[in-house]
Amino acid sequence: MSGRNPGGSQWRGLHIAACIGMMLCSTASAEQSVDYVAEHILEVPMDMRYAAFPASPHDLARPQWQWQLGLGRVTGGSLANTVPMLGLSRYVPVSASAGWLVGGFLDGYWFSGRAGPASMALSFARVPSLPAQFDVNIRDVSGSATHAGLFVSRVRALDSGARLQAGLAVERLDVAGLRVSFRTLGLAQNFDATVDYAGVYNMITPFVSYESAPRVLGRDWQTNWSARVAWPLPGRGFKGRLIGPGLDVSGDSASAGNGKHMPDMYLGLGYVFEHRPSGLRMDLGATLFSLATEPLVHREIGQALMLTIARRF
Repeated sequence: MSGRNPGGSQWRGLHIAACIGMMLCSTASAEQSVDYVAEHILEVPMDMRYAAFPASPHDLARPQWQWQLGLGRVTGGSLANTVPMLGLSRYVPVSASAGWLVGGFLDGYWFSGRAGPASMALSFARVPSLPAQFDVNIRDVSGSATHAGLFVSRVRALDSGARLQAGLAVERLDVAGLRVSFRTLGLAQNFDATVDYAGVYNMITPFVSYESAPRVLGRDWQTNWSARVAWPLPGRGFKGRLIGPGLDVSGDSASAGNGKHMPDMYLGLGYVFEHRPSGLRMDLGATLFSLATEPLVHREIGQALMLTIARRF
């Protein structure tokens, strides 16, 4: 991964610093509860989408299409999210060494979970009749969401053969429902209730990526590594609603004084294998990076598996 690029050590240092910073931020600001896990069940697939943003074409002097398919699976605590992914992009050259990359994506979120004991600490509202943290027994988890967006980026070749890409994405995360039904435990009067983390988050996301010069493997294959930074803005409070006997409260973590935690900045690495005759490519590096780092950056995430395949034409 290091290669001979003089900026490689800077990227690695930035990556390490960002991961440490995000881990410290998570530790300081979030409680390990159903709320905490639900927030990360939404954020991790956003990271997966940033990792799947399209790479620059081999020949910057020729126009090119690229489609991308993927599947993600994120688990944490009693919650899970299955994420089918779809993307399409078009490269338009403006010279032999630069051009514009435009495209869009649509990802579906399908929530599920398992019954069992858990902890509840409401980050989106203060309920005087309930303790700050209390035990529950989860009965059911359901719901869905869509993450969609459009992006445009400028691609430029460097003298080393590497590529630099800088762009902007406009995104919308529409959580139709992330419903967790439960019964309280250990209270003077236990009751059945449902918390729903439905909400809409609109974002503008600047991003930058660096792609190393490709290395040829045998007659038909080539590889290259990449690094990407994406920073969705603005930061927003995590939304939720609690419905129970005599209770119907809603809000977000910012208005409740618990901070703006949606969404997170992303910094990731990838390593692509491409079959040159067919144009098929798979970023196994991004898959391994997600598996290794998401449980560290987002505590309580047990698995963050992403598989994507793309084809240039």
